[in-house]
Amino acid sequence: MSSPESLLQATLNRLTARLSKQVINTANKVAIFLEEAPNTIKQEWEVFQQEVIAEADLIENRPNEQNTTNTKTSVHEIPQEKIDRLRSKVRNLSGKIETIS
Repeated sequence: MSSPESLLQATLNRLTARLSKQVINTANKVAIFLEEAPNTIKQEWEVFQQEVIAEADLIENRPNEQNTTNTKTSVHEIPQEKIDRLRSKVRNLSGKIETIS
């Protein structure tokens, strides 16, 4: 059987070897990530810009809802006024659907 000193030295050697492997593996992963990061960031930025442009186009091409009704929507509109305005829109749409049918 091995002496306590030998066991302690062997334990330290094995821990050092395992930790060294982990550090090397982690360093390799970080290096790969850092190599790929600029391309990934560039691609994500391009996709984001395309999404923003598409959203802006949708906003610009969306019919302005305020122009289709006689009432204007206010940020400070109370809930009952909003409900009444929505009911009015539903009645108008229902009337249009009935005339088409």
